Amino acid sequence: MFYAIILVILVQRTNMIGEQLKKLRKDFNLTQAQLGKELGVGQRTVSAWEAGVNEPPASVLITIFKTWGVTPTYFLLGKQDELEYLLGRVRIIAEEEHKEKELVKILESFIQKYHFEQLNSIVRSFKIGDLAKQISEAWSGKGERMLIVLYYFIEHLESQEAHQKIDKKLFIDILKKFKIPKKIQVKHLFTLSSKDKKNLIEWAENNLDDLDAATLFADIPKTKNFIQKEVNFLNRHLL
Repeated sequence: MFYAIILVILVQRTNMIGEQLKKLRKDFNLTQAQLGKELGVGQRTVSAWEAGVNEPPASVLITIFKTWGVTPTYFLLGKQDELEYLLGRVRIIAEEEHKEKELVKILESFIQKYHFEQLNSIVRSFKIGDLAKQISEAWSGKGERMLIVLYYFIEHLESQEAHQKIDKKLFIDILKKFKIPKKIQVKHLFTLSSKDKKNLIEWAENNLDDLDAATLFADIPKTKNFIQKEVNFLNRHLL
């Protein structure tokens, strides 16, 4: 029964690839012979592919992608994903021009910019409305203390492997078990309490998602530095 199911799936996939290949050929107004010439095969081979007798090898799909910009996903899902297409094209160009390192730098720059913007959004979500409230908040508000607790919680996880695969649920589960060390409470003149941790947990439950949690731990030194810049100068000195 299992092998029969696998066989049916394979036949369906082969038929879909054949149908998409036929549609592609007609879209470009090519005969089977003309398409075969472009791909370096005969008309009968193209006919067999379209009929679902067998499917084209990966090398042919890559040739189609390079020639007409149609991704392999098009043959499997029946649609063209624009982002996948662009990423695939830019990768091929980079490989052909031997510019892989240049492409990697561009992508790394994009990720770093995104990380900064996400951090900014997450950390600033602790802050509140008008200027008068912000001034009050900076000295004694719960947002300031929540940021400090978050800083020490991130520091607590910095040496553990857990942060490498963190998501919202894991973030909250570990945070619930986290205890603010006595020496840190003393350093901050006992202004931090379990209530601040409870507020942080509540904030995470209502505002955090898996991507936000991962962002906080994607670059821990940068995140800690970012939090330091957001707290008032006294707390910044204590952190």
